Amino acid sequence: MPRNKLFYHFIWSTKGRKPLLDPVTKETAIKAIIAKAVDLGSIVLAVNGTEDRMHLLVSAPPVFAPSIFFGQVQEVSSHPMRHLGRKIFSQ
Repeated sequence: MPRNKLFYHFIWSTKGRKPLLDPVTKETAIKAIIAKAVDLGSIVLAVNGTEDRMHLLVSAPPVFAPSIFFGQVQEVSSHPMRHLGRKIFSQ
């Protein structure tokens, strides 16, 4: 039986690298990131960020290309902020 272990460290920044992630916004983004990553079948090893960027370390199954996985996670992290009328992450 084949066995795969893939680890990815994704980093993405706020639009214009501006310090837009206050503690509440960052916590909202982290919850959305974890939920989506787990939904995609990955194991979240670490997720955190600063005022201008987010970091995500995951162990993901080889079902998706890294770019597809990341695109879906980044989209869901931006969605709550766009719903509040704030465009935080650059696309």
